[in-house]
Amino acid sequence: QEKGIQLAGNAIDDVLTVALFPQIGLKFLENRHNPAAFEPVPQAEAAQPVAKAEKPAASGIYTVEVEGKAFVVKVSDGGDISQLTAASSAPVQAA
Repeated sequence: QEKGIQLAGNAIDDVLTVALFPQIGLKFLENRHNPAAFEPVPQAEAAQPVAKAEKPAASGIYTVEVEGKAFVVKVSDGGDISQLTAASSAPVQAA
């Protein structure tokens, strides 16, 4: 009150603001109705076109580690799923 701070309708909001952010919260409450005290509102910029990512390599053989176990996997270029098959129950471990 001595600084002329006008509290919100629900005073608990202002109490929490100052309790959580003592310095910044107090400055906010002091300047609540003074837009010049704050940063200007960001203006929306024109969206920049996104550069297309390079096409990854068509295929490759990689060693993948899962839970401490290394597995050799082959990744092939594909697209459409032509057939689904169940994975074998015994994966091949890398040497």
